[in-house]
Amino acid sequence: MEEKNKAPEKCNHQGKNIEFWRTFNKWTQKQLGDEIGLSQNTVSDLEKQEKVDEKTLKKIAEVLGIDIRHLLKCNHSDILDTCKNVINYFVNEGVSVANVGGENNNASSTSTLNNFPLEKVSELYERLMEAKEEITLLKAENERLKNKG
Repeated sequence: MEEKNKAPEKCNHQGKNIEFWRTFNKWTQKQLGDEIGLSQNTVSDLEKQEKVDEKTLKKIAEVLGIDIRHLLKCNHSDILDTCKNVINYFVNEGVSVANVGGENNNASSTSTLNNFPLEKVSELYERLMEAKEEITLLKAENERLKNKG
């Protein structure tokens, strides 16, 4: 039985990163293999490899809907913490997470969380990381302008 979302905090092991994102998206090895034209056994072998060829990484990133950088080097702990924070935000603000995914029901927060679309979390995480980078750049530019004037 596969352990979900288990990997070192900062992981350069590309195979483990593939496994992390595959399980994060609730995909089996067979499902991923079918999407990229490989057998389940080949996907299993890929997940054991420290380095995976770039062409395969690009295919996997594309079908999983993530940036290839997350397969090259990934901080799993940060991703999971961000996901928890996003979910908690929706729950604490009284927003139905199911409605974020386009579904319309009146489920309780607990059952809504169980059905949270993880691909949306991945997308939100990407946006958060981009925003964080942009904020860092803007702060640096602001500081540079302060020091200049």
